[in-house]
Amino acid sequence: GIQNFNGLNNLNEIGESLIINNNTLLENLSGFNNLRKVGSSFSFTNNFKVTNFIGLDSLKTVNGTFSISGSRDLISFNGLQKLDSIGGSFLLSNNNKLQSFFGLNNLLNIEGKLDLTNNTLLQNFTGLNRLKWIGNLLSLKTTAISSFNGLDSISYLGWINLDNNSSLSNLMGLGDGNDIEIQGTINIKPSSQ
Repeated sequence: GIQNFNGLNNLNEIGESLIINNNTLLENLSGFNNLRKVGSSFSFTNNFKVTNFIGLDSLKTVNGTFSISGSRDLISFNGLQKLDSIGGSFLLSNNNKLQSFFGLNNLLNIEGKLDLTNNTLLQNFTGLNRLKWIGNLLSLKTTAISSFNGLDSISYLGWINLDNNSSLSNLMGLGDGNDIEIQGTINIKPSSQ
């Protein structure tokens, strides 16, 4: 099976989607070093050996949804330092070793929603310190998030949904000192302890 993407070193844009799913032997993303833009969605699911995104060092824009799910050894977003815009939603689910948002330090806008579900080691938003805009929903469901530290630059949210987050005791850190506009509803459901 595929272990890396060497041979695609001259690829700088994908007009439609980049789908990297169910590659149990994939070790890294080398070969995509010059990729700057994904024209639609980027799906990264069940790639068990990949620990970070090193190899996507030039990626600046994902025009559609960026979905990362079931990548059990993924620890961080290192390699995505140039990513500044996600044109759709940013979906993170069932990445049981993901510990931080480090590597996304230049991400400014998520036009859709930021949806975190069952990422059991992710405790805060540190690494998203420059994120200003979440156009739709900020959703946390069954996470270990204990604070909103890292979302200190946020100025606009569509709405907030918090569901079964037993470590979260307050909303400190959200927009830390900035004015925030929340267009819709704030929905908080208790933890099922």
